[in-house]
Amino acid sequence: PVRFTPTFIVVDNGREIGRITGYSNDNAFWGLLDALAAKLQTAARELNRI
Repeated sequence: PVRFTPTFIVVDNGREIGRITGYSNDNAFWGLLDALAAKLQTAARELNRI
């Protein structure tokens, strides 16, 4: 359950990839979002190998 706001949830094809809970500053937010985007790219590459 979500306990802090804001909470950003990254979802791909109905599956949760990750979430960012709270917001402290721009650098932290964009760094965390970049890490989640990298997870999406890794997952896409793995699916293409199958």
